[in-house]
Amino acid sequence: MKPLLQLKNVVFRVPSLTNPILKNVSLDIYEEDFIVLLGHNGSGKSSLIKMINKSENLSSGKMFIENQDYAFLSHSQVNQRVSTLTEDLSQSTFSKLTVYENCKLASSGPLIKEQELKKKEEEEEEVEEGV
Repeated sequence: MKPLLQLKNVVFRVPSLTNPILKNVSLDIYEEDFIVLLGHNGSGKSSLIKMINKSENLSSGKMFIENQDYAFLSHSQVNQRVSTLTEDLSQSTFSKLTVYENCKLASSGPLIKEQELKKKEEEEEEVEEGV
C-alpha cells in the first residue's frame, strides 16, 4: 500500500534563524492513520502543518500527496485532499464547525462531507434569518 502523504527529507527554514526549524523530516501517512503532533513550543509542529496544507513552502526535500509532487499542486488542490484541525478552531479548515463536526467530516467520504457542509450552511442561514 502506498502512503497518501509522504515527506522525504523535508527542511523548513526562516531567514531570521541560523538553524532550520525542521531538518530532514521523513514521514509516511497511510489511509485511516490518525496523527497527533506533540512537542515543545517552537519545535516545528505548526510549521510542519503549514507545509502540509501548503500555507508555507518547504526549503528543501520533497512532499507527495497521493504520489503527486506538492511542488506542482496549487494551494486549492492540496486543500481538496488535506484538512487540518488545530486547537484554535478559527485556523482550522472548517472554522465554523465544532471540534466534533470537524472530526466527523475528516473521517467521512467526500460525498458525505459535501452533504454535511451544505446541511450546516443551511442551518446557519436559518439561524441568521430567524434573528
